[in-house]
Amino acid sequence: VIQDEETGFLVPINNQKQTVDKIVGLLKDKKLSIKLGDKARGFVKESFDGDVQTKKILKLWQSLSF
Repeated sequence: VIQDEETGFLVPINNQKQTVDKIVGLLKDKKLSIKLGDKARGFVKESFDGDVQTKKILKLWQSLSF
């Protein structure tokens, strides 16, 4: 779900320094945290929302019908 530097940050497992650095960076940069949060919310809605998925499936079925 996380797209590095698009919807959040990926850090190596057990790398506490990098994890802390990313969290502190987000706390200091409100615009970046809002941007990442908005993109993440949009990605999840588009990828996992039941209504959106139903519409995509119906559109696919319609395109396959003769």
